[in-house]
Amino acid sequence: MLKAIGFDLDNTLYDQRQYEYFAFWSVAEEVSKYYCVKKARYFSLLKHLFNKNIHEYTFDKAIQLCIGKIPRDWESFLKKKLLPVYRSAKPKLVPFDWVEKFIKEAKNRGIKLAIITNGNVEIQKYKIDALGLRKFFDKIYISDELSPQARKPDTTLFKNFLRDFNLKGKDVIYIGDNIQTDSNSQKLGIEFIHYDGTEEFIRKIWEIISESNFRNK
Repeated sequence: MLKAIGFDLDNTLYDQRQYEYFAFWSVAEEVSKYYCVKKARYFSLLKHLFNKNIHEYTFDKAIQLCIGKIPRDWESFLKKKLLPVYRSAKPKLVPFDWVEKFIKEAKNRGIKLAIITNGNVEIQKYKIDALGLRKFFDKIYISDELSPQARKPDTTLFKNFLRDFNLKGKDVIYIGDNIQTDSNSQKLGIEFIHYDGTEEFIRKIWEIISESNFRNK
């Protein structure tokens, strides 16, 4: 019996580029002023790296590509200026077309809903509020709220989800875009549904909801 659905956040409930591109432009503006590089060039490099799924040390790699080296005072500039600018970005965000209708229907059928996401607490909370989705979810799990942090593919967030709702893995599905990290839910018996933006995905999740209505009667 389907009792709960967990959702990843970035690139599952909305297109993450909405946040990243906005934040990257603000970061590029700071870099251009401090190091006298072209803002458009640095911004373009950040986008390129992000779209190549290079999400670690992105600012460092972009400046190295831009000027051929990491500046001597880069670490200090990064921590004191760039990271605060990035984390304080406040773009408008819009969920994918299928999201609100689907989660409303799930709620109407008595299914518990949770967001289970990796990331900085302040940033992820802003995204959820900017998307207007907080009211639909019974629980929100953010990796960096834990001490120590436990980012997926670590299964701690999934374990907490099952514990808090007194569920077994077979009672739950988890929807996420990242096979490498999100599919680890399967270790706890949770069915993983890969979000890939296709019509097949949309058909599958609506079939699951329709079947749950029959099961829960």
